[in-house]
Amino acid sequence: MQPSICKLCESKFKLHESHIIPRFIYKWLKKTSKTGHLRIMNKINHRIQDGYKKLWLCQNCETLFGKWEKYFAEQIFIPVIKNNSAQFLYNENLIKFAVSICWRVLLFFKEENLLKPSISSLTNSTLNNWSNFIQNNIANPGCNEVHLYNLVGYPNDSTNISIYLSRTIDFDVIFFGNDIFVYIKLPFFIITGYLNLESKSELRESRIKLSYGNYPKKINFPGDLWRYINNKALYTEQCLNNLSDEQQSKILQSLRKISLSISN
Repeated sequence: MQPSICKLCESKFKLHESHIIPRFIYKWLKKTSKTGHLRIMNKINHRIQDGYKKLWLCQNCETLFGKWEKYFAEQIFIPVIKNNSAQFLYNENLIKFAVSICWRVLLFFKEENLLKPSISSLTNSTLNNWSNFIQNNIANPGCNEVHLYNLVGYPNDSTNISIYLSRTIDFDVIFFGNDIFVYIKLPFFIITGYLNLESKSELRESRIKLSYGNYPKKINFPGDLWRYINNKALYTEQCLNNLSDEQQSKILQSLRKISLSISN
């Protein structure tokens, strides 16, 4: 493979396939699934093996991202879910992880032409800002701050909300008035990264600090964000209801195989 320009450091190297959403998330979903398979909501009758990947990063940058993914997986994601913890401590690796995944999602939307032309300049400045922060060229992401919501133990009163919060991956670029942000939904966690943020007062608790922090026991969701989550949960339920008879039969067969394996 011929050397190409790395999307992050802009050096000319052999590039590697990079996951938009970190691979360990898909591995965890498969491992904790009753059937061991993954599905994509807008193609619910097709199984998938993995998430979106792009030929973007050189080995050095891929290794850098991998370091922060390992930290999030081992120090936050797995123990928080395992212990059903609403509160946890974190260090400077969390904000690097969050910014790196926001950068990937925003770049994906840009390259796939999924963004409004009116925010082209804002998109480029945000990508540049996040890139510089990831590479330690600047001390903080400035106005393009990132936020985290821990959904473990979050009260819910409907099945569709529970499934969406705990078992889905989702990402988008969202407009709420003048607020524009990258939205990343992982199992039990939501990350948001802002291109433009005016309503800062109600988001202080969820903002990820630059160094060490203590994630609070309870964070109130902004009303618009919670309504968006509810709508996505309803969409998830509608997609699941569209499973064909053939696919439902395959799921039952997988469950029977697991049951027999346990019995033996």
